[in-house]
Amino acid sequence: FVSYYNHNRYHESIDNLTPADVYYGRREAILTLRKRIKLSTIALGEKTIMIDTIKQPDELNHLLNQAANGPTIFDDIQP
Repeated sequence: FVSYYNHNRYHESIDNLTPADVYYGRREAILTLRKRIKLSTIALGEKTIMIDTIKQPDELNHLLNQAANGPTIFDDIQP
């Protein structure tokens, strides 16, 4: 159990690292790598959204119009 706790179990209080990562000085390298991965994932997502918008402008416009006009499912219900 001690080996698992120190080498495999991530701890929220130490930035979701293992105690061994902190003890052996790997903290900054791991956090830097995580940040780099996060930023590249966000950038990739933004590119994907832009590509999807360019590919499907009619569908996007339809969804935006629906959002602007409010819900249509309950239009026939009277208060």
